[in-house]
Amino acid sequence: STVFQHFQAHVTVCAVDLEWSEPQPVSLIQIATADATYLIDTLHKSALFMSVLRHFLVWLLGSTSLHKVFFGFPHDLLRLNMLFGELGPIRRYRAVYDCAERRLQRRHVKLSPPEVPLVQDMLLRAALEEDDDEALLSIADTVAGPQTGAVVEDLKIVDPPGSLQSVVHKHLGVHLDKAPRLSNWNFRPLSAAQVQYAALDAHVLLVVEASMRRDNIL
Repeated sequence: STVFQHFQAHVTVCAVDLEWSEPQPVSLIQIATADATYLIDTLHKSALFMSVLRHFLVWLLGSTSLHKVFFGFPHDLLRLNMLFGELGPIRRYRAVYDCAERRLQRRHVKLSPPEVPLVQDMLLRAALEEDDDEALLSIADTVAGPQTGAVVEDLKIVDPPGSLQSVVHKHLGVHLDKAPRLSNWNFRPLSAAQVQYAALDAHVLLVVEASMRRDNIL
């Protein structure tokens, strides 16, 4: 299809999100790219449609050149496999970034100068007063450490945020309205509010992921 060819030729990063209302495993699939967000209705579709959709997602999730952003990837993958049922599960996935996982943040930390013990401080003063170069060098070797203002790399554990709403607030400083999540996603047509919410839920993952990378959260 045209969309498939567009993804293969032009898309290097996308975000994937799902909406559902029981008893459906998935009611809607949202895929956001830098220039568009696609909403894929999965209700009451033909076997051919579902087969083509599964083929597309197998390629998308398995591609090593296409970076995928999720929030809660294991649960979303489970629901997708429930959706496709007898068509078979999606077993291969590569280049997936899950914003809900615990991650490491690479930071550059400026060190303070080492503290000099009182006894060594007294010895240094005495050596300075006596102009004893050998004693100065000997004592200096025992207290050698990072220079004032030395910068080293440090890793900090970043705990998972708990919800998409909280991670959006933490990294973007804005409130994400999640009220439409509780609406009926099995009713057609979807309301304008549902369409806007679904598109935003996927698109905001791209913005969050970019913010996390700028903060060196890997």
